[in-house]
Amino acid sequence: AKFKTLLTAVFLALEVSIPHQHGSTDRYHIQHTLTGFLFGYDSGIITSTIGQTEFIKYFSDPNDTVTGGIVSAFQGGGILGAIINIFTGDRLGRKWSVFTGAAVSCFGCALQAGAINLVMLIVGRFIAGVAVGMLTSVIPMYAGEIAEASSRGMMSGLLQWMLSWGYLVAQWLGYGCSFNATSFQCEWIILPLGSSVTRF
Repeated sequence: AKFKTLLTAVFLALEVSIPHQHGSTDRYHIQHTLTGFLFGYDSGIITSTIGQTEFIKYFSDPNDTVTGGIVSAFQGGGILGAIINIFTGDRLGRKWSVFTGAAVSCFGCALQAGAINLVMLIVGRFIAGVAVGMLTSVIPMYAGEIAEASSRGMMSGLLQWMLSWGYLVAQWLGYGCSFNATSFQCEWIILPLGSSVTRF
């Protein structure tokens, strides 16, 4: 049963129905694992992105202050997203809070992926951060409420575990792209900023 629960957690952002031998169906809601992965990924990808030569050329060599704004906008948005859930979490309920966070995420990530200037990139990162703040404050609680007692600890621990994996993937992707000095480098670094549109 634990192996089955772990396999279910690997299928990120899916609500998988696993039939048991008695014919009943347990639903494992694992949105929090994808949220953890993408929170780590979104936090990590920007650190390698801002050092890429194509990124620097595309955005006309941003200074240290602007670079700091690009990086910190995501974290600032995360704080705001968590605060928003204080007031809307119970009113909207768990599922609608997740849906709202996912919709905000789509908008923020689309802005990042289509950024034509630094303002658009920073605003997109802030909005994506708001989404992640909303999602990471509600999904672990929701998962804990609906998980079976036997798997509740593992489901809760997966958030942090997947956050670490997201950061690892982001760093290796950035490192791999650093070997290519063409526009391909920028396309494969900027595009992943919009990857969390597929979050839910």
